[in-house]
Amino acid sequence: PPLSVLLPQVFTADIIYHLFERVTRHYEHLEAENAANAKPVFPCVLRIVKVFRTRAPILLGVEVAEGLLKPNTPLAALKGGQPMSIGTVTGIQREEKGVAGAKRGEVVAVKIEQAPGRQTMELGRHFEASHRLVSQVSRESARDVRRFFASQLGREELALMAKLERLFGVHK
Repeated sequence: PPLSVLLPQVFTADIIYHLFERVTRHYEHLEAENAANAKPVFPCVLRIVKVFRTRAPILLGVEVAEGLLKPNTPLAALKGGQPMSIGTVTGIQREEKGVAGAKRGEVVAVKIEQAPGRQTMELGRHFEASHRLVSQVSRESARDVRRFFASQLGREELALMAKLERLFGVHK
């Protein structure tokens, strides 16, 4: 990081209220900057309702059974109660239009792509349409969601986040 970031910030003002405003603005700016750099993975459980394409990229119609589905969410299939990574959601559509996300009860089409160099996952071979798909949370992503996006989550989503943290062996 640049030296200006590493050095302590010095605030001066003749009036205490002005000093307080400057410090508050500075911390709000830092929080906004940190939120912009965050890589949150929102908790979700998906039920496959339609299969459009079985191999890379996997195209599925899914119902959001729990939580919030957002783009760039890494997904895992629950096979025998154990999570198996299948890829990352790179697109979400409803009625042939791209959307920024989906909530509980909504049915959307998702495009799932695997990272280059990883084993190509195939529906019907590595996992089945009857398996539930869950967001693959990490310690960092869970921390970012709680820190910067907790206002977007309800009680059910926070409980689901805790459940997924246990499933993936992520501890607070």
